[in-house]
Amino acid sequence: MRQSIFLNFIAICTLFLVSCVSRPQPPEIPIVIASATLNKLQDRAVELQHQRQLQLTEVWHRLTQANASFCGGSVKGSLGIGLGYSALYAKPFQKSYQHLFGVGVEPQIIYLHPNGPADRAGLKKGDQIVGINTSKLTMQTDKNVDAWVKSELLPTINKKKQVTLTVKNQRGELSNVVVNPEPICRHPISLYTVNSISAAEVDNLRVYITTGMLRFLKNDDQLAWILGHELAHISLRSKGSNKESEHSADYVGSYFTARAGYDPDKIIDFWQRWAAEDPPTIALEGYKTHPSIAVRIAKIKSTNQEIAKKRLQNKELIPNLK
Repeated sequence: MRQSIFLNFIAICTLFLVSCVSRPQPPEIPIVIASATLNKLQDRAVELQHQRQLQLTEVWHRLTQANASFCGGSVKGSLGIGLGYSALYAKPFQKSYQHLFGVGVEPQIIYLHPNGPADRAGLKKGDQIVGINTSKLTMQTDKNVDAWVKSELLPTINKKKQVTLTVKNQRGELSNVVVNPEPICRHPISLYTVNSISAAEVDNLRVYITTGMLRFLKNDDQLAWILGHELAHISLRSKGSNKESEHSADYVGSYFTARAGYDPDKIIDFWQRWAAEDPPTIALEGYKTHPSIAVRIAKIKSTNQEIAKKRLQNKELIPNLK
C-alpha cells in the first residue's frame, strides 16, 4: 500500500515537472523573409564564385599563352575571352548571374584579356557572340545555346585560324568583327568547391584547383606558381607523382611563372606557411610522394636566382633541360 502511494506520488510529481518545463519557442518567420535571405545568400555565393573564376581565368590564360611553345602539339586557338550564359550555371543561381552580371541565355563576354585578340579587335565585356563565320545562333534556348557553343563556336576558334564573329553589343546592335586567335596550351582548368587545399594535373590533360587552395594563396603570383607547377607536370609528361618529378615541376614551374610575368619568389611564403601548418613535411627525407619542404624551398630559391641572372643577361627564360 505504501509502495503504491509512493509510486503515485512520483508519477504526479513527474507529470507536474514535465508540464512546468519551459519549452523554446523560436520565432515564426514568414516565407517571404526566408526567401529574401535565400536570395541574398545566393547572390553572395555567385559574387564570390564569379570573382574566383575570373581570377583563375586571368592567371591561367597568361600562363598557357606565355608557355604555349612548351605544350608541344597540345595547343589551341584563343580569343582571350571568357563566356558566360545561363546554361553554364545551376538553375537556383541563374537569376543571380542575370541581375548581378547581366548574363542571360545568349553567350556573352564576361572576361576580356587585356591586349588579347578580342580586346585588340575592339570587343567589349557584355558583348554577345551570336555567330562565327557562317554559323549563326538561331534558337535562343539554354539547350541550343550550350550545344552551339560546344559544337560550333569553340571548335572553330580552337583551329587557330582567323574568324569573323557576329557580335551583338549592349544596345542590341549587330556587327561583324574579324579576330585572329592566338595559340595557348590546350589544357582546361577546373575549380572544385571543396575545403581541401589541393591542386593537381589529371592524366596529363587538365588541371584542377580547389577553393580551399585559393583561400590559402595570398596573391596572383602564388596562384600562378601553383598552376605553373601543374602545367609543368603536363609539359614534362610526368608519370605519377614522386619526389624527382615534383622537383622537376617546381623548377620548370618557376620558369613558367616568370615567363607569364609573375614573381616566382612570392611562392616561398606559401611553402613556409604550409610547413608551419604541417610540420612533418619539413623533414629532410620528405613524405610519401613529395619532397621535404625544407629542400623544396632551397631548390626553388636557387631556381629563382638562376632566372634572375638570365634576366640580367637579357637571356630568354628557358629552363635548362637534360
